[in-house]
Amino acid sequence: MSAATDMKTGQEDGISPRPDRVAARAAGLRRQTVRLLPALVVLLGGLLIAAAVWLTLAGLDRERSEVLRAKEADAANLARGFEENIRQTVRRIDQALVHLRDEYTSHPDAFLDKAASLQRSLYADLDFQIGAVDARGMMRFSGLTVPHDPIDLSDREHFRVHRDSDGDELFISRPMIGRFSGRQVVQFTRRIPAADGGFGGVMVLSVHPASLARFYGTADLGVQGALMLVGADRVIRARAAATPAPVDPIGHLYPDQPFFDAAQPAAGVFQVQSPIDGQARITAYRRLKDYPLIVFVGLGLEEALAPYEARRARIEQAVWGLGGLGVAVVLLIAWLLRQQLRHHRRIEEAQALLAETEERWRLALEAVGDGVWDWNAATGEVFYSRGWKRMLGYGEREIGNRLAEWESRVHPEDVQAVHRELDRHFSGGTPFYISEHRMLCKDGRFRWILDRGVAVDRAEDGSPLRVVGTHTDITRLKRTEEALAAAAARTTAILQSVPLGVAIVDPQRRIQIVNPKMAEIFLRGIRELEGSRTRIFYDSDQDFDEVGRRVYPVIHRGEVAVEELPLRRGDGSVFWARIIGQRVSAADPALGIVWVVEDVSVRRSADEALKASMEFQRVLIDTVPIPIFVKDAQGRYLDANAAFERWLGLRRGELRGRTARDIAPSDLAATYEVADQVLLASPHTQLYEGRARGADGTVRDIEFSKAVFFDAAGTPAGIVGAMIDVTEHKKAQQALRERQELFERIFVSNAAVKLLIDPSDGTIVDANGSAAEFYGYPLERLRSLRITDLNILSLEEVRHEMAAAATEERKFFRFRHRLASGEIRDVEVYSSPIRVNGRELLFSLVHDVTGRLAAEAALRDKTAELERSNAELEAFAYVASHDLRQPLRTINSYLSLLQKDLDGRLDDETRQYMDFARSGAQRMDRLIVDLLEYSRVGRKTRPFAAHPAGGILAAALDNLEVAIAETQARVTVAQDLPVLWGDDNELIRLFQNLIGNAVKYCPADRRPEVAVTCGPVEQGWRFTIRDNGIGIEAEHFDRIFGIFQRLHSRQDYDGTGVGLAVCKKIVGHHGGTIGVESDPGLGSRFFVVLPRWEGGAE
Repeated sequence: MSAATDMKTGQEDGISPRPDRVAARAAGLRRQTVRLLPALVVLLGGLLIAAAVWLTLAGLDRERSEVLRAKEADAANLARGFEENIRQTVRRIDQALVHLRDEYTSHPDAFLDKAASLQRSLYADLDFQIGAVDARGMMRFSGLTVPHDPIDLSDREHFRVHRDSDGDELFISRPMIGRFSGRQVVQFTRRIPAADGGFGGVMVLSVHPASLARFYGTADLGVQGALMLVGADRVIRARAAATPAPVDPIGHLYPDQPFFDAAQPAAGVFQVQSPIDGQARITAYRRLKDYPLIVFVGLGLEEALAPYEARRARIEQAVWGLGGLGVAVVLLIAWLLRQQLRHHRRIEEAQALLAETEERWRLALEAVGDGVWDWNAATGEVFYSRGWKRMLGYGEREIGNRLAEWESRVHPEDVQAVHRELDRHFSGGTPFYISEHRMLCKDGRFRWILDRGVAVDRAEDGSPLRVVGTHTDITRLKRTEEALAAAAARTTAILQSVPLGVAIVDPQRRIQIVNPKMAEIFLRGIRELEGSRTRIFYDSDQDFDEVGRRVYPVIHRGEVAVEELPLRRGDGSVFWARIIGQRVSAADPALGIVWVVEDVSVRRSADEALKASMEFQRVLIDTVPIPIFVKDAQGRYLDANAAFERWLGLRRGELRGRTARDIAPSDLAATYEVADQVLLASPHTQLYEGRARGADGTVRDIEFSKAVFFDAAGTPAGIVGAMIDVTEHKKAQQALRERQELFERIFVSNAAVKLLIDPSDGTIVDANGSAAEFYGYPLERLRSLRITDLNILSLEEVRHEMAAAATEERKFFRFRHRLASGEIRDVEVYSSPIRVNGRELLFSLVHDVTGRLAAEAALRDKTAELERSNAELEAFAYVASHDLRQPLRTINSYLSLLQKDLDGRLDDETRQYMDFARSGAQRMDRLIVDLLEYSRVGRKTRPFAAHPAGGILAAALDNLEVAIAETQARVTVAQDLPVLWGDDNELIRLFQNLIGNAVKYCPADRRPEVAVTCGPVEQGWRFTIRDNGIGIEAEHFDRIFGIFQRLHSRQDYDGTGVGLAVCKKIVGHHGGTIGVESDPGLGSRFFVVLPRWEGGAE
């Protein structure tokens, strides 16, 4: 019994089947859900509003993160740009340092002019000041005005770094106040080598920190932004910000951070509150690879988030307003829904029956085919099934029920054919309507449709009243058919047009298909070939069988067989052919083998001829001594001659297939490649000079000659080149140019007056422009004169002097020359013989000394007058000092007698007055004694002699024995001291004053400690007297060497202020220098440099 019968029996017995119970429960649940729907709407609406608010706020948080990431990326990009700017700036400054240092060491006298010229031209983009410091630390040159008094810079960090190191590295100082400019600078320095390779000083470029930090402006960094340059030592070199910091941070230490650790990443971004101005910033840093510097770029955090924060405030205000409005809308919807549900329940029962009927009809139509249509011809309405609409990409309600819905979608090219088939069916010509046409889909594409239908109801006149049909999608089938047709057409076209013979042979080696070219090659007809066995192609059965044994196994393995062998044409002639065989289908061997045949007889003949020609060419080019090579278009070597093999030390077999990068240094190879690319792009004969490395490793100058060769299609196929070694030729040309340039510099361009004279007759052969300007003659006129026209000596005297110069008996002469104006000038002439083009001439340098001789005469007169005046002054000072002491001794003696006679009768005040008077007289006596000693220095000294420095110091310490004992001072003197050249009395006084001051100027609670050391320097011997006394402020270093200059009251330290003035005069008398360094409160170091005695040391 069927299932439908069982169901019907169960209903008649009153048994409720299970599906009905399930449907009842579902309906009850649906009704209960409908009653709760208004409450659910309120709940769901509230949840949606809350979710919207939460998503909006979360989105704002994400937007903030994205804004921060974008600003971090901006900061990182700005830092990258700042880093590159600093790297290029420091590199350019370093280049300038090296350049200027070379100019200084080569031409120190013209250094400032040359440096100024370079700064105005080559280094005009750099803002720096130039300075040169010698090995003693004294400023030699400066781009600024140098003070008259020498400036000692030996205490500067950059001087000590280069002095104590043998390396030649760039040093970047901390920011400091320049002693010349008085402004803050960062100094870039390099070591100046001395002539012997030792330390010769320091070249300094001073750069203002602001010039290092002007890369970005407010438009780039914003109002709160800042950029900063910090050294690896954490010292801030430069900083720029729109808002200045409360305290200028340049030169201060930046707080220690992880990014100062070299082990940390070289670049990064972080958020930090600046320790300089307290501003919160997004900061990116980058460590420079080549220099101990770190760049920072910071963007103000508050400024970066300002647009976002304003937008967030607006959005939050809108969200809360819309949220309240949404709650009101949800409540209104819930109330309207409640009213609608009441109405819906009244029509629900009526719709249930209709829905059941429609469902049964829909299922029946869907089962018929892909798409169903039902056309009521009387009303024009058409029913389109869901499958019909879905086939075109439409939903249930997107297409109406009019015939135009179908007709408007038929492809315009197919409309006529569709109507023709409909008319044939409606007129009774066909039992069914069948049409294949294209229809427009929703996505704009056309699909192929198989449309079938039948008129199911007709009027009495036979016209259709109702037509029912189906649509079937045949798009895929149509595309397959089109692809197969196109493939077949392409295959046919290929077989007809291919310039090679093509045949398909079955497994029995019987020809199935051949193309026209195959018939042409074998001089047979296509019909004659098709159906024949391939034996027809061979000269004998043996050849036919041999190919079957040798070639066919290769094809049966699925490989491609290629052979060149002799075959026979239809006229009996034999020719060479290249055959290529392969299965038609690897999966189905029964489909046979496709053979491609090419007539290569002409090519083989050409190959043999070419081979013979190439052998001849090989012998020919191998006899050429010039290296010759051949490359393909990709730069790979194809061939070379024997000379090229000898040049590289490689056989041509080893060379073949390599490129220039395989056999030459990378820089030279890159040059070759660029030249080859230019030549291939524009074929011509290319000539240029370059360099090449030979088999012995030397790089020589080469003249390259190249040309392009072409393939059969006229396309550049490669390059043929030849190499000519022009090294020696270029050296000769360079030497000639150098000699010519040297002559131009020495004779023509130089400002000195120069003459070329023929000693045989005194003719002036040549003269430079300076000579014409000096003598007042036009240059051509001067070259036509004789030297006797200029020299006021007699002809015989001039001839005698020229003979002495020509034989090099004398080279220096002093003459009087007459100018064109008639004026007589004193000149010094340096003349020596030279050979020019085989001709003996005299090369004379003429120097006008008229002014110098007059100045020398005036100087001699003034020197004599000055010596006489100084002698009188010194005598006066000595006599005055000596005669002044006698009244002071008398005053002091009588004051002592008065005190002794009136002892006991004087009151305390009178006794104190008398003590003051006697003390003043004694102090005046000491002043006169010191003044007398000061006047004697250099006035009446014994002849200079060699004296051991050890004995000098021992005598000075003996004189200070009492002072040393009273203060319990400890004085140490270095051993192995040199021999000094000078006056021993003055030298003893020098060291006695310096050591005595070191012992005297020491705090009372401290034991004096004095150390005397000595070491060689470039200027001679440098003595250092180091103490642990009270020290001296730097501002008094020059003052203390003046006469009567004191820094302390007599109550603190006794003295007259003459001692160091005496020391300076003694050192000056001996041709030396004296200076001081000091740390106030810790001690002082006095330096005395005395010339070295040329007689050696004991």
